[in-house]
Amino acid sequence: MQAIQSLIVTTLMVSSIALSAQIEVLTMPTQSATITTSFKTTSQDTLQLPFVDGFAHGLRPEWTNHGVMVNSHWALDALSTDQAVFDGIAADGQAYLVGTLPTDSLTDVLLSPYFDLSGLSNVVLSFHLQQGGKGDPTEVSDSMVVDFLNPSDSTWHRAWDVPGSAAVDQWLSAAMVLPIAVVGKQAVRFRLARKGAPGGAFDHFLIDYLEFAAGRNLADTLIEDPSGIEIPPSITQVFHELPWFHYQSTVVEADSLAMAYRRNGPVPVGGWQLNLGKYQWVDGNGSVLASRLSVPVVTNLQHDIRTPYVMPIAQPNVSPTGPFSWDMTIWFDGENVG
Repeated sequence: MQAIQSLIVTTLMVSSIALSAQIEVLTMPTQSATITTSFKTTSQDTLQLPFVDGFAHGLRPEWTNHGVMVNSHWALDALSTDQAVFDGIAADGQAYLVGTLPTDSLTDVLLSPYFDLSGLSNVVLSFHLQQGGKGDPTEVSDSMVVDFLNPSDSTWHRAWDVPGSAAVDQWLSAAMVLPIAVVGKQAVRFRLARKGAPGGAFDHFLIDYLEFAAGRNLADTLIEDPSGIEIPPSITQVFHELPWFHYQSTVVEADSLAMAYRRNGPVPVGGWQLNLGKYQWVDGNGSVLASRLSVPVVTNLQHDIRTPYVMPIAQPNVSPTGPFSWDMTIWFDGENVG
């Protein structure tokens, strides 16, 4: 699902300056946000399943977002590079209700697009959930909830919830079937919501590997996916921008990048063969400065753990005569990728 075939693009800019029938009303304190439930029942207004989001490139544009962000440094024992983070802070960077801690309420909300579920069976929504991560741990009074909207009467029906207080580095596999009220209907949507303190950055929940599809069952939560789990460091040592006339290739250009990946899923017979460390380094005109397209195959049985990897790179020894930019794309491929 989320195999990183194009793991990350690192850019350097060098310039002359510097470089069920539970009904719950969604309230968004201080933000005056209104979630409307109007829809059309045309094919142009509803999506077909499956709907998958691994958050590797931010949120899919189809989401309606209220305070949820994508972050690559929040998870403990990360499954991939990025996760959707429900951190208790509104989109404007402020608390929903400053100074209010004891009264938990729905704040951060990720609202799905509308889906056409006509004629579909065994529809399951699943994702992986971590509570806290490197942020604030959750308490038993907090919760993560999933509701589905019944298009017939615009009411929300609770499909799933889980209380807080889980270990901050634990990943929970969550899977749920549809509430009866929305089965087989057109223009169905769901919301993922954090229920916690509205007074600031408290009670954090993280989500990764979300999948909404038909023909599944509740046991269908295994991830069989090799994934990068860390953003690679800068290809120019500690710099991301600098004056072009200060650029010294022998000092600035890195000769290797330390990163990490993870083989998510059960160990197959013989292991997965992965081609690690492919890259292409191009300048602002698209000319290739350096590349590595043929790499040794790496096969091991290390699954579900962080696996470090040092990728050698060729230094292009750039000698700039004016402002310039470049991009490096890093990826891996092989068995079970994609």
